[in-house]
Amino acid sequence: MAPAPPGVRTAPLERHDAVPEPATTTTPAPDLAPGPAPSPRTAAPETPSLEGWSIVHVDDSVPWIPWGSDGKARARLTARADGYLMALVEAEPGYVTDPHTHAHTEFLYVIEGDCVNQGVPMTTGDVFAAAAGSRHSHFEALTPVRYLSVFKLPQDREDG
Repeated sequence: MAPAPPGVRTAPLERHDAVPEPATTTTPAPDLAPGPAPSPRTAAPETPSLEGWSIVHVDDSVPWIPWGSDGKARARLTARADGYLMALVEAEPGYVTDPHTHAHTEFLYVIEGDCVNQGVPMTTGDVFAAAAGSRHSHFEALTPVRYLSVFKLPQDREDG
């Protein structure tokens, strides 16, 4: 197992091999005399609030937009909250990101496909988190790749 990243503490796994045997003694059943009936609900269940939520059914009503400058990727901006966006991106093999510096943290989850990010091979199920101020100089799709990216645009590029 790889060592934990700096600042992350780990604890040894506990072993639970020795599960105690259940007790074999029996106790008599309690007297099951009827008691008072449970009281019925007096109030209707509360309707959940959608204030502050962005719930989107991603279908053809959410348009695809070009992603990057090479024409080999497209994205659906699926949800937004507090200035953060979630993008579903589809990229063709050979797609390469435009180099940029992250003004805010970015998270990426590879849904399917193979790519290389900052020289590190990534595949289905892999993730990355890029800290604010980090330079993103290399992302390349090796196969058709689909991923989710969660990011925040710099304030001068936010459009509401």
